[in-house]
Order: sequence, then C-alpha cells, then structure tokens
Amino acid sequence: MDPVTAVGLASNVSRLLTFAGNLVSKSREIRRSAHGSLVANDELAAICRTLESQNRRIAAQLSRRRSSSEKGREIIQLCERAREVSRELIDVVEGLKSQNPSGKWDSFRQALKSVRKEREISDIMERLQRYRQQIDSLLLTSIQERLQRYTETSGNKNASVENNFNTMMQSIQPGREWQAELITTARRGLRDDAVIEIVHKDFSSSLSAGAQREHDDYNKKLLLRSLTFPDLKERYDGISEAHQRTFAWILKEDEPEGKKGPDTFSTWLMSNNPLYWITGKPGSGKSTLMKYISMDQGLKRHLAVWRGNKAVYIGRFFFWNSGTALQMSRMGLLRSLLYQILSDCPDMIPHTFEDRWEYQELFGYNGWAWSWSELSNGLFSIVSDENKMFFFLIDGLDECDGDSQDLANFFLGITSNRKNVKVCVSSRPWLVFEDAFQSRPSLQIQDLTLEDV
Repeated sequence: MDPVTAVGLASNVSRLLTFAGNLVSKSREIRRSAHGSLVANDELAAICRTLESQNRRIAAQLSRRRSSSEKGREIIQLCERAREVSRELIDVVEGLKSQNPSGKWDSFRQALKSVRKEREISDIMERLQRYRQQIDSLLLTSIQERLQRYTETSGNKNASVENNFNTMMQSIQPGREWQAELITTARRGLRDDAVIEIVHKDFSSSLSAGAQREHDDYNKKLLLRSLTFPDLKERYDGISEAHQRTFAWILKEDEPEGKKGPDTFSTWLMSNNPLYWITGKPGSGKSTLMKYISMDQGLKRHLAVWRGNKAVYIGRFFFWNSGTALQMSRMGLLRSLLYQILSDCPDMIPHTFEDRWEYQELFGYNGWAWSWSELSNGLFSIVSDENKMFFFLIDGLDECDGDSQDLANFFLGITSNRKNVKVCVSSRPWLVFEDAFQSRPSLQIQDLTLEDV
C-alpha cells in the first residue's frame, strides 16, 4: 500500500476518533446538566448512524487494500482493530437510549446512565487513541521510507529525496491538497537537525486537520444537496431564448430614443439604486427578457462598475404557477438562491446555518426539512457581509403561490439600507406591486417590445 493511499485510510480513522471525542464531550455535558435539559433518543440514533457510516467507510477501504510491505500490513491491522473498537462504542451509545415513550430523559435519569457508562466510554477512547498514535507513527515512517527510496545507490542523497518528494506530491488527488503538508512534514523529519517529537506532533496535527477538512467538505456537499431540488431549473430552461437583437438595447448605454433616461436598466445596474421593477401584461415577454438579461455578458460588465473590486454573487429564480410546489413558492425561491450562492462560496455555509452546522458536527447529518425562518435568516446573514456584492434576478412575482404583499416586503427588506445588494424583479402590473415599487426605477415592457419586434 503506497503512503498516499495509507493517508486516506488513516484520515478516516482520525475523523472517527475526533467524532467519538466530541461524543464524549457531549455525554459529559449531559451528565453535568442539572437544570432539566432533555436529550432526545433521535440524537443518539443520529450519533450511531454517523459512527456506523464511518465504520463502514473504513471497512470498505480495508477490503480493497492489500500491502506487500510490512509497515503497510501493520497500518491495515491497526485500522482494523480501531474499527472493531469503534463497534464497541456504537454498542455503548445504543445502550444509552431511553425506553420511555416520549423518547427523552429527564436530566437525573440521563445523568445516572451517563455516569454508569462514562468509565466504559473513556476506556474505549483511550484504546482508540493508542491505535491512532501507532497509526500516525507508522504512516510517518512509511512516507519517510518512500522519500529515501534508492538513496543508498544514489550519489546525491538530497537530490534523490527531492525527486521522490516531487513524485509523491504529483500523486495527490485534486481536493486533497492538505496531504501535501503531511509529505512536507515527513521530509522535514529527515533533516539532521530535526526534533523527532516535534515532527511527530506536527504530523498528527496535520492529519487531524486534513481529516476534519475533508469531513467539512463532505458536510457542505450534503447541505447543498438538501437545498437543491430536481426541477430547480425547469422553468428557466423552458423559456424560449430571445433573438439577440430583440432585447439587445436593454444592456446598452446608448439605448434607443424613448428608452433613455435615469431609469434605464443599464444605468441602474451601474448605480447604487437597489431595486428595479420590470412590469408587463401577460404575454408581453417579461420572462424572455429576464432570461436574456441573465445570459448576456453585458450584465456582468455593467455590474463591474457597481461592485468595484469586490466579488459579486448572482442568483436567479423564475416563479412558475404551473409547476411544482417549490417552483411557485417562497421556500423554493430561497432554497434556489442559497444553493446558487453557497455553491459558488461553500466556505460561507458554516456561518450561514450555524445551528444546523453545529448539530451536524455533534450528531451527524440528519436531513431535517428546511423552514422559512432558517432559510430567510440564512440569506439575510449572507447579504450582511458588506465585503461581498449580490445581484438577484427574480421573474414572475405574480406567479408565487403566497401573499404578494409579503413577497414584495421581503425584497424591499433585503435591499433596505444595503449598498451591496441589487434586485431586479418582474411581474404583471398588479396594484400590490405598483404600490410597493412605485418609487423605484421601472420598465413597462409592453410599450417597447412591439416596436423592437
């Protein structure tokens, strides 16, 4: 088994140990609780599912790995033993479950159960930690042996180590760049002046940090997947594309006579004015125009004037009252916008949904349904970062299956007192939207498209 492959296996063991350590911290927190806090059975069930998943992941890797080297075989054996010990931990957690119908314990009963099991859990953790230390030590030695390969016959030891180092670095898979730090630390340990204890400590720390990074990336993907839905782009894809010349004027600064003025769309894109309303009767081409705007390169060119040197994140949503519930709802709107923004910048996820993220870290992914408050709070949290700029293109407000006044107020609220948010909305000329957007720049599309066609 080559060292880079062994790193992947060891990182999974590291992650299992980190998760188990969090579990112990949580059980102590429960044991010390004296103010009646309750812990649900389903949380312990979520812990068991996560431990089982990590256990199976290690087992799957072990079933595919064989090694001709002695150290490779030792690493595999230690990982197998760690997996067996983690199975004991799962059994202990299962035994903590309450049998009462409500699925919860009062703090006193929970404390008693935790006290009885704490010594057993601590013993398991100590054994896992010992396996982890042995795995780290063997892995470090294995990488160093690979770096020193052929140096006995080489005229230049340092050159040989450097060549092997470069070969190993090139074998690192995309998305696992953190493994480069492990190889670099191992190379540092080969120097004559290296302090072995420090090298071992740095190596273990890098392995733990890398395993956590991979785990976080995995959780981010799960959360993003929970935001999207199968027909997210169906309405957008179903709108016919306009001929290039039909709406070309909308993103030109030298707009035709009758379309010039301070309220022109191109002027608005470059300004600090936060909201623009495109309105028109049924069949006037609002959706076609909105799709054209979202696709044309002129959009980003004009927004560049407004955003300056800051990054701009663009989200779009096309309501459709003939579609599914999510295609015509505010929930679908927010899930779509959040999915688009967070896909472009997944590092925002932990801060955007702090409670959900913390729960995932403690208990594992649970797939809870999204609520309006969680989604709206998340979006408002994102746009509160004034170092980032946001542009939203929302078509068909009148096709939303909900209170139109609430929808209008939502967009007025998200743009209120914010210079880093711009929203372009379109709708039929309903009175509720006229009242809400009457003081905003606007375009009545039915007065213009006939002439262009």
